[in-house]
Amino acid sequence: MMGGYGSGRPARWPSLWSLYSVRTTQIRKACDFAPGLHGSITFGDGTTITVRTSPGYAHVNGVALLLDWTEPHLGGRRAWFRCCSCGRRCTVVYGRNQEWGCRRCWRANYPSQKEGHYDRLIRRAGRLRRRLGDKVVKAPIDHVDYAGIPPDKPLRMHWRTYSRLARELESIEHEAAKLFHEQARRLLVRFRQKGISLP
Repeated sequence: MMGGYGSGRPARWPSLWSLYSVRTTQIRKACDFAPGLHGSITFGDGTTITVRTSPGYAHVNGVALLLDWTEPHLGGRRAWFRCCSCGRRCTVVYGRNQEWGCRRCWRANYPSQKEGHYDRLIRRAGRLRRRLGDKVVKAPIDHVDYAGIPPDKPLRMHWRTYSRLARELESIEHEAAKLFHEQARRLLVRFRQKGISLP
């Protein structure tokens, strides 16, 4: 478990999206780091965790996290967590239930860090389409007829900006479509080699 000093790392290396994150700013808002005060933090899925502070510690769901303080050049005091496992200074701890620690000890990555080339292309295309105001086409492969066809120019966007983004979108979606068809072709060949017939 990661709930105390000297504890080991979890057996699985989860995605950050599967963990809850608590920031020092949330502790400050919930109980202002005043010893003895209680508060709570509610996440988007409705989960609520309890927080309280004691001299030198912030207690998250009953797990005592050591606090550290620094003094910025412009004055005031800045709060930090000390990771339960490695003692590293951090402003965010991740966890669930009674296991809390820094991102490094969890060995957790953002989902985008595990994406392949095709997935990154799809994500970039979606980001470009949203910037261009497209609210219909979410991905080029879901709507093959629209691949490489940009939406109309949004109001107040300069033509030069629109042309640049449209060219980038066309290039990305054509590359994604090419990869998709190559993967589909290889999959069909594999099915035929195994004698699997498709409807």
